[in-house]
Amino acid sequence: MEAFLKTFEFQEHVTGKDTLETVYKSWDVGFLARKGMLTASKPLMRIKKATDKEDEYYVINRSSRGGITCFRTLQGPMKLDTESEVKRPDGKVFKAKLTVEEENKKLKQVMVSVTEGIPELTVTREIKENDIMELTEECDGNVCKRLFKITEDVESKDDDAL
Repeated sequence: MEAFLKTFEFQEHVTGKDTLETVYKSWDVGFLARKGMLTASKPLMRIKKATDKEDEYYVINRSSRGGITCFRTLQGPMKLDTESEVKRPDGKVFKAKLTVEEENKKLKQVMVSVTEGIPELTVTREIKENDIMELTEECDGNVCKRLFKITEDVESKDDDAL
């Protein structure tokens, strides 16, 4: 798990930018939220161990390093191999399970809606060579792959308090 406790910055789309919109649309993400995510030029993703509980983790996403237009989303706290409830910014609630599939190599997150009609989303994070993490998102038969590179953490009192 230690290999994932870092901040990763977006590098490139493997499957094409349009596949990201298709995955998020099939996962019932609203139009404005999808457009906001798609226009972010250098989004960041951080996985952080909880400050006060060794067995809990957070996934923190940012549209950029900072500025007025930067937005942040938070998933967690989540325990490994345990179903946790997470809420998206649009208020939709999911049961999420975070599992290490290969130690320090592959981390899988499955999110199942508590209400009917929204398909399951599977997010797989896989550490590759040269500090690269491949992020694969799958929903309702749609797949998006993106590459992220390890970068410095964003200084944030909100993040540090988690």
